[in-house]
Amino acid sequence: MEQGILEVELKDLTPIMDVLGVTDRQTRSQLRHRAEEARKRGLWSAVSTQGFSDFLWGEDKATEIDGYHISNFPGPLQAPELAEVLIRHGERGSSEADIENYIEIRLARSDILVKPNAPTARFLLYEGILRQRLRIVTRDIYAAQFRYLREVAEYANVEIRYLPINTDCPTVTEVTAGFTVMKLPAGWPTLVHVETPIGPVIGDSGGIDLRSALDAFDFLWDEGAQDAEQTNRLLEELLREVEQ
Repeated sequence: MEQGILEVELKDLTPIMDVLGVTDRQTRSQLRHRAEEARKRGLWSAVSTQGFSDFLWGEDKATEIDGYHISNFPGPLQAPELAEVLIRHGERGSSEADIENYIEIRLARSDILVKPNAPTARFLLYEGILRQRLRIVTRDIYAAQFRYLREVAEYANVEIRYLPINTDCPTVTEVTAGFTVMKLPAGWPTLVHVETPIGPVIGDSGGIDLRSALDAFDFLWDEGAQDAEQTNRLLEELLREVEQ
């Protein structure tokens, strides 16, 4: 551990500090934070692309997250049951250890919404995501997913809305890819993560048209999306359908 070969597990850190006589609250808090950061860096090292690793870092550091998603549920909104099925299907040929690591990364992303100083987050989901039924996903897993969305939507710092398939919002035709805007603490740039057919692209305000992304999200959110109450009604309807 002292040489950095092994990470300090959070469950072991408290007794270690007790034995070594670390009693100062601020020091103990700083050491817990460092251990958590080391654990996350260890998890992210398994990610295949630098761009996605950068996205995970930005997502974890963000104070505000705005995401528009048109093809799949974003990681922080995936129920554990759904996350495991999608990862096992998408990573066929990988070792069991790698798959388990990918699952841990996905589940760790959910923690950002409930951690201390969690970001405020707005998730805008295209209705097609909610109505899509993949053959690899069973009805009970879809039920777990819809229950999970309803649970997360109750968080004080989170709001979920959906964009109807039959929307007449003009901006929809101009936005052909999902994207996430991550506002970081003061002194850091705002990051934009764009989903593309060949993989994710991430950039700061100097490399991507940030203003256009922010304007597009706000317009879709305010003018095209159904509000939180309407979204919850749809989730209830979809839950009843898959439970039948």
